Amino acid sequence: MSLYQTQQEIFNYFTGKEVNSELVTQNAQEELSIYKSLVLSGLEGLIEKILPFTYKILEDNWRAVIQLYFETCPCASPIYNDAVADFPKFLSTKVFLGKFSYPNYLADLALYEWTNLETYNAPNDDSRARVLELKYPILQVIEYLKTTEDEISEIRETDIEAEYEFLLSFRDEKTYDSKFMALDRTSFFVVKALERTSDREKIYIDFKEKFKTELANQDETGIRNAFDALLNTLSNYKILIEY
Repeated sequence: MSLYQTQQEIFNYFTGKEVNSELVTQNAQEELSIYKSLVLSGLEGLIEKILPFTYKILEDNWRAVIQLYFETCPCASPIYNDAVADFPKFLSTKVFLGKFSYPNYLADLALYEWTNLETYNAPNDDSRARVLELKYPILQVIEYLKTTEDEISEIRETDIEAEYEFLLSFRDEKTYDSKFMALDRTSFFVVKALERTSDREKIYIDFKEKFKTELANQDETGIRNAFDALLNTLSNYKILIEY
C-alpha cells in the first residue's frame, strides 16, 4: 500500500466513509478510533473556547455536533484555529439542520464570535476590516445571553425575528483588541464597495444610484458631503483606507 493510499484510507475513516478493510484492518481501525477521539476532544475544546456562546447553546449535543462537523467539513489547513473557520457556515447547512434543532440565529452568532477572533489574530500589518451582514440582531443576542436568567432549555427553543444587522469588525490601533461598529445600509454599501475597488469616484457614482430614492431630497453638494464624511470616518478608524 502506497503512502498516498494509506493517507486516503485514514482520511476516509476519519470522515465517516467506508474504508478498504484489506488496507485498513480491524486492529488498525481500533487504533485509529483512539486517535480520532483525541482529535475530536481537542476540536471540542478549541471551538468551545473560541465560540463560548455558541457552545452554551449546543452543549447538550456537543460531541455529536463536533463529530458531524469534523466528518462533513474536514479542514485542509495545518493551522489548528483554521479548523473552526467553517463552523458557522456548517450550522446553516442541511446536514446540520436536518439532524439538530436550535435557535434560528445560531449560525450568525457563531460567525460573530469567529470574526472576533479572526480580527484579533490578524497580522500587525493587516488593516482589513471584516464586514458582516447578519440576518439577526446578534449584538442584542449577545447582550441577552450575557444577562438572561432564562433556562438554557428555553433559550434553545426560542427563535427570534429576522432583522438585518450590518457590522464592521476591526482591531483597535492602540490596544489591538477586536471591536465591532454597527453600520447603516449606506455605510455597509460603501465599505463593501471599498473591498472591490479603490476608485473613489466610481464608488460615489454607484452610491448615488443605489440610494437615489433615499437621497432624492438632497442636492449634489449634500450628497457629496455625506459621502466624504463617511469615508473620513472610516479613515479616522484606520479601517480599509486612508485619505
